[in-house]
Amino acid sequence: MRHIKTRRFSQFLVIVLLLASIGVNIFLFRIASAYYADIQRVRFNPIGLESFYDESYLPSEETRIVFYGDSRAAQWPSPAVDGVEFVNRGIGAQTSNQILLRYDHHVTPLQPDILLVQMCINELKTVPIFETRRQQITESCQHNTRQIIENARQTDTTVILTTVFPVGHVPLQRRLFWSDDVAAAVDETNAFLRQQSAENVIIFDTFALLADETGHINSDYAFDTLHLNAAGYDLLNAELIKVLEPLLRS
Repeated sequence: MRHIKTRRFSQFLVIVLLLASIGVNIFLFRIASAYYADIQRVRFNPIGLESFYDESYLPSEETRIVFYGDSRAAQWPSPAVDGVEFVNRGIGAQTSNQILLRYDHHVTPLQPDILLVQMCINELKTVPIFETRRQQITESCQHNTRQIIENARQTDTTVILTTVFPVGHVPLQRRLFWSDDVAAAVDETNAFLRQQSAENVIIFDTFALLADETGHINSDYAFDTLHLNAAGYDLLNAELIKVLEPLLRS
């Protein structure tokens, strides 16, 4: 009898392990499929020029503010501000290289009065993968930031340069491609961004607003590792309105 129970338990354990293995493989397959789809989308539309092809904006008497950058900019909801027209030109998963390359296509025609920029995390998160290119990655982000500021200066556009948001909890599927070097690269980049304050360039320190005492994103504001929830954007918009007030008066 004891032998039969042991055998049944062994069979049960094998079934459980088999089901768990199937579940893990399905999960990994879905992740791989999503990454493969992203790669193919980039091949078809490398810098996202077609993302807003069906939208056009005429000159407006209202102050026009453009949110520009990656998914963190794309997901940023417009605050309610009288006399302001908000336009969003964020595209998910883009690096600062891609964002810079589409400037003339997605920003210049809008003739914005104010350009709010949030970018760089999509290259900084690759630092653990490309360890020998760490300096090149951070310097590229800095160069692209300077160039976007220069582009805006040519049209008398005020830039609100946001620091890179902190990162949050890293799930298991990311840990093989993640390290503390990501946070260090974010800190280095933010130190550079804070030094860019100048005439018509305003630094909006979003990192300081969102980070907890460990330098990670406060869990109250995190949707996932890289993105904010509604409370996070509510916090940013409350502060953004304060940043905009003197600009709108002038």
